[in-house]
Amino acid sequence: MRPRPILRRPLRAAGALATATVIVVTGAVAAPVASAGPPVDRGSAKQQPSRLAVSTLSTAADMVSGGDVLVRVDLPPNLSAPDVTVLRNGEDVTRAFRPAPDGRSLTGLVTGLELGTNELVAQGGRDRAATLTVVNHPAGGPIFSGPQQMPYACTTPEWGLVPADEGRCSGVTEVDYRYRTDYGEFAPLPPGARPDDLVETTTSTGERVPYIVRVETGTLNRAVYQFAVLDDPATPEPDPWTDEPGWNQRLVYTYGGGCRSGYHQGTETGDVMQDLHLSQGYAVASSTLNVNNTNCNDVVSAETTMMVKERVIEQIGVPLHTIGWGASGGAMQQYEIAQNYPGLLDGITPTLSFPDATTYFIGADDCRVLLRPYLNANEFTDEQKEAISGYAEWETCDVQHAGRPGRLDPEDCDPAIPEAWWYDAVTNPDGARCSIYDGMKNIFGTDPETGFARRPHDNVGVQYGLEAVNSGQITPEQFLDLNAGIGGYDIDMNWTPERVEGDVEAIRAAYSTGRTTSGAGGLATVPIIDARPYLDLAANFHDSVRSFSMRDRLIKANGHADNQVILRADPSVYEDVEREFLAQMDAWLTALGEDRSDAPEAVKVLRAKPDDLVDACWTADGTKIEEPATYSDEGRCNELFPPHSGPRIAAGGPLSDDVWKCQLTPVDPSGYAVSFTDAELDRLREIFPDGVCDWSKPSIGFEPLAGTWLSFADVGTPATAD
Repeated sequence: MRPRPILRRPLRAAGALATATVIVVTGAVAAPVASAGPPVDRGSAKQQPSRLAVSTLSTAADMVSGGDVLVRVDLPPNLSAPDVTVLRNGEDVTRAFRPAPDGRSLTGLVTGLELGTNELVAQGGRDRAATLTVVNHPAGGPIFSGPQQMPYACTTPEWGLVPADEGRCSGVTEVDYRYRTDYGEFAPLPPGARPDDLVETTTSTGERVPYIVRVETGTLNRAVYQFAVLDDPATPEPDPWTDEPGWNQRLVYTYGGGCRSGYHQGTETGDVMQDLHLSQGYAVASSTLNVNNTNCNDVVSAETTMMVKERVIEQIGVPLHTIGWGASGGAMQQYEIAQNYPGLLDGITPTLSFPDATTYFIGADDCRVLLRPYLNANEFTDEQKEAISGYAEWETCDVQHAGRPGRLDPEDCDPAIPEAWWYDAVTNPDGARCSIYDGMKNIFGTDPETGFARRPHDNVGVQYGLEAVNSGQITPEQFLDLNAGIGGYDIDMNWTPERVEGDVEAIRAAYSTGRTTSGAGGLATVPIIDARPYLDLAANFHDSVRSFSMRDRLIKANGHADNQVILRADPSVYEDVEREFLAQMDAWLTALGEDRSDAPEAVKVLRAKPDDLVDACWTADGTKIEEPATYSDEGRCNELFPPHSGPRIAAGGPLSDDVWKCQLTPVDPSGYAVSFTDAELDRLREIFPDGVCDWSKPSIGFEPLAGTWLSFADVGTPATAD
């Protein structure tokens, strides 16, 4: 049986970072509780309540972490702030609260929460009381991602953090200050007098301030987190009640690339020291578990984002909106989190995007394990190889992971993981398997026959090179030889003469839990700017078709993709494009936050989009061309930056590239643009005895998205170290 996730409702949250080599014992998994919903609504005005009301601001009431939470008490008419008392589990904590300037609410950071259920009560005289149940989870997690991965290498010492709890990969939080020099670098801020090379910056809200950045480093959810914000250490420490001149009230959350299975805390974040954002006053946050090359599990990434956002809000206050930022694996996370955990990111800017972390590997491992060795060993020209693979350059397939394991290989372990932990089929069969699916066992479940993670990969019925033979680029004989000899791979990614059969339970999980993005859930209404420097002709697997695959999924799910803008540019001018689309996303979200109407969210998102934010491309000389982005050959942008495909699209698959296991149909000669001899047809039927892919039908095992805010907290039991 596959894991049965629990439906959750939205919330808002925080994130984390970390680094060293220590085996960790995980803590107990908290029982899931229905979320109270997002406590923040992009700054829209609240109507004055008719009675006393209590809500959380830094995260949902049932997903608090670390023992504290920012709380708001709204006051009804005829009740003033001095008349209110706030209790935490019966103890008076009123002194933690401060009234808003208009006196109609109180905000306070409630600390000292017990693990598990807590009760907050606001009292306002006789018969006036409001109660809120708050569920507090350990700062080390988990909350909804399920039992934490074991074994796990801590890396906090590499971050210079003093260990706080050896059993949780945690460190004592530290704050340091850095400044921007007049030669364009960040440097540690020395104590005492201001450096002569310190520059000033003007924020997006017009404030002129010293370019000094407060950087906080700590641990949450077994990750090392950081967040950075302009702050002058000569002034009081930032807090949720004070408007800081250097903060423009906006947050950018950054995500790192790659894709690996985990088992360690990580040595880098998505990068918080970004001049583009900090110079304009944005706060920037990230963590090591928001880097896909540390842990390619978007549920863990979402949970960590939630926890880090909680920490940021409790330190500096509630942002007007949060923008997702990151390329490649960082783009995967943005699409996945926006769909499956809406409310964490108000707008996303995926760069060099892929729709998700799993469907990318359908074509990538077709290429690496099957096409690359076969085509290189046989008589095919580079042009024929390109036609079969779908890539603009054959080297894209030829160099992809060449010389090292692929992400589905159990031996694709990061050097940060002690080698003694690594799986080996002979010498260490119980070791840590470093395939991405073993890193997501809570989601995909365990195959009872092998004890390894279930996996959805399948190539039964796939006619590799179908478009190439139909267009005359390869001969029918080459087409038949290719499909007869392509084979598949076993659970350890060894080539097999038999094609690979997908686990239908894993396929169902991929669709229903949102690991395969469909464009539904939160993606139906989140603002999206999908941007990329064009690399198709550079033998780079960040190929531009991925943006169009995501657009196709959005259209299938919602009937349109009007909330997604696609931008393409020559790499030489991409930095200028980044600055432009950051400003456009901020304008889009600002307008959306100011729309206080009762219109459906989908309507508000589209009417808030800036009129001049449209599909476009930029030439090498910086000329901007505005025209709809389509996958066809039409248009000036497609002349300059033509999209290509991939192995499954080149095999006749859909542009959405989201079919795990195709339904089969008998071989039909009329389905080809070329004529086969009787002998060739007989051979074709021998190669595909059960039929060939019918790409017009949904995948076997397809299920619609089960919902958003799924929790895997009830999957299995917590892991422990040996």
